Amino acid sequence: MKKLLTFFALILTATFLFAQGAGKALQLDGSDDYVNVGSKIDVSGASFSWSFWAKMNDNAGGHIISQGEKNTSKGLHIGISSGYYICRFYCNDLDATISNDQNWHHYAGSYSATTRERKIFKDGVLVKSDVASEDYLGSGDMIIGTTAWFDDADYFNGYIDEVTFWNVVLTQEQIQAMMCKKLTSTNLP
Repeated sequence: MKKLLTFFALILTATFLFAQGAGKALQLDGSDDYVNVGSKIDVSGASFSWSFWAKMNDNAGGHIISQGEKNTSKGLHIGISSGYYICRFYCNDLDATISNDQNWHHYAGSYSATTRERKIFKDGVLVKSDVASEDYLGSGDMIIGTTAWFDDADYFNGYIDEVTFWNVVLTQEQIQAMMCKKLTSTNLP
């Protein structure tokens, strides 16, 4: 059964702004803001998908989802970094060039442990795919807004909303279907 691992309702002590839809978004300043959601999400060696809305304040962007350590295939980091939409397993990377118009965009992606195929999507359109050299093998706290290894953190500068993480490979059609609707326990893809 498809299961939403974590649906981050980013209602935290931070600065908020009204988001794309009828809610609020988390504003991160790019210098020291992040959210630690704990270590309950274990996707080491497993298939997974993610999605989030983001609006960058500058071209630098930063990391949105991160877990693990600075070691080959043990550091998951997903986000927008200096003109690239990234899905990296630390030295096992998928990067796609994107433009930043500083508007809201929906970012999503998937990883299949069966085929090792990674796919990344922007606004429901496939941007790039590849076959990873090995599975993501990390663990630890899931961090929203920077890298999980704080010694060279790349803090996100902008707004984040509706961060989701799944333990299944979502299809492009499922990503497109959930992009513009509020997810509830009864309408999961």
